[in-house]
This record gives sequence, structure tokens and C-alpha cells, in this order.
Amino acid sequence: MKQCILGIFDYEIDYANNLMEYLNQKSNFHYEICLFTSIERLNAYLQENRMEVLLICESALDKMKDSAKITNILILSEEENMEEGQYPSIFKFQSAERIYFSLVASLDQNRNVSNQDAKNESRVKFFGVISPNGGSGKTTFSLAFAEAVAKTERTLYLNFESLGSSIFESKNKGGMSDVIYYLKQRQKGILKKIQSMATTIAGVDCIFAVTHYGDLHALEKEDMDFLMEELIKTQVYQNIVFDFGNLNEIVFYILERCKKIYVTHLKDNSSISKETAFQKLFCFEEKEALMNRMAPLMLPWDIRIANGDYKTDQLLEGELGKFINELLYRTSES
Repeated sequence: MKQCILGIFDYEIDYANNLMEYLNQKSNFHYEICLFTSIERLNAYLQENRMEVLLICESALDKMKDSAKITNILILSEEENMEEGQYPSIFKFQSAERIYFSLVASLDQNRNVSNQDAKNESRVKFFGVISPNGGSGKTTFSLAFAEAVAKTERTLYLNFESLGSSIFESKNKGGMSDVIYYLKQRQKGILKKIQSMATTIAGVDCIFAVTHYGDLHALEKEDMDFLMEELIKTQVYQNIVFDFGNLNEIVFYILERCKKIYVTHLKDNSSISKETAFQKLFCFEEKEALMNRMAPLMLPWDIRIANGDYKTDQLLEGELGKFINELLYRTSES
């Protein structure tokens, strides 16, 4: 059964249709081919679906949206020797057979790159920390967990809360508001920007909360795709710890990429009721699969932290540190 989607769009509908018919005749070409008769239909499709390959005429490229959802984009060029640009091109005015061989060669080359990206992705781990309850120690745990994994691998902490903490205000060189701004610009070298803005605590590069909650609302899936692809490609960090505040569409989207999701809990009846609502929300959003990656945590009482008698680079010295070290040991054994 053909599962990978190859899309074709060209303003010359007859040309696109003839190309589709030729490719469908190839028994060893394992793609389901979708022909789009308008750029609007292509964009509507990409709003809800991903695509393995898209063949698109050059004149329509700037009208296409959600390009991050397409693994391979190839331009159907009207120039035989088109200058190399962002995407590879195939000369459209040649025999269908030669187009087919050019397409296969390009996909084979991209597949080799993708295989390397897959290896890179296995080396980069995303962790999510979230809680339905305020005051559950979520941020303290997030930082301490990041400090623990940073002992052996480079680690980045990203705070996705709407409100920051005064504890970090004096140390904060740049926050998520700055990161979101640069993501929107699709800045090359975004990770160098992040490194320059980060506050380093116990070996962890930390980006703390936004200066205004509205900045988080402006964050889009394409922004996160860009950031995560850069993190995977460059491998500047091997661990990325996301400290989430409220659940929203972007948070769900990031959680789907997380290797493990830690959920901090409290024991009182009100908190237990919130946890039930929390689980129902995941079911309502049809995200039950994420719950299999969740690890509920009841954090230990640490008198130093309770009294505020600690420094952020010494979180692993007390009971919380013992708890996290045991957690990592159990995880490595399983």
C-alpha cells in the first residue's frame, strides 16, 4: 500500500496531470500521488496534513504556506540550468522519463541526509515538565533535572511559563521573548543567539520566561519546527528541558516530540481534582498517546527549598537531588 504522499502543483494543470499519470505507472515508485488544481487547495491540505514530497512550479513557491510540513520540496523549473537555491530543481520541459530519474536521484540524495538527521535526532533528547497544579515544585524540579543531566551532556533549559520569577530577574540576560523574536525572523545561527542570551547555572544554559504573556501566544508550530530542526541538526545541546506553564496547542505540539514528560503532583483534594481534569483534557484533545510517556512525580520535602535557603546552582545537594539521581538511574535501567 502506498503511504508516503507526493504532491504535484503546477499552474499548467494538463502538464501536472500528465506527470501524475506517468509516475502512477511506475510500479516501484512507492508514493501516493496527490494532484492539486489550485494553490488554495494545496495550502488547505497542508493545514491538516504532512507531505513527504512536493513538486511545485517556481512561480507558486512564494504563495505556499506551511512548508515546514513538507519533507522534500523540488521546484519544477522552466530553466534547464537553474541557479542553486533553497530547494533543488528539476527541469520541467524534458521527457517524463528523465523527470522521473531526476526525481528519484534527488530523493535518494535527500534520504541520505535524512538518515543522518535521524541519527542526530536520536542523540538529541527533548524532555517536558508540566503540572496541573501551581506550587508543585515544577520549575524547581525542571532546573534541578536539567542540572543533573548537564553533568554528562550539554543541556538547554527553556521556560514556557507566562509569568517569570523574581529569583531569576537579576541573572536573566535574555528571555523567551527574545528567542521568539529571532525565531520569527528565521535567523541563521539562532543557537548562537540563544547561547549569547542564556544564563548559565550549574552548567545549564537557561532561557527564562517571556517579558509579556502575549509573546507566547504569538508562537506558532512553524517557529518550533525551525528551532527543533536547528537543535537536531547542530547538536549544540544533547538535552533540552521544556518547563511548561498552561496547556495550549503549541505545548501539545512540543510534547509530541518529547522523549519523556514529567508531571509534578500535589496530594490535597483540590490538586487531585485538577489532575483528573488534566487527564480528561488530554483525552478530549485526542492526545492519549502522550500519557504513555508521562511520569507522575510526587517531589520529596526538601527543607532548604521550602525555606528558600538555597542557590539555584545547588539544587542537587539536598533531598531533591537524591530523588532526581534515583529517577535517572531507574530510567537508565528500564
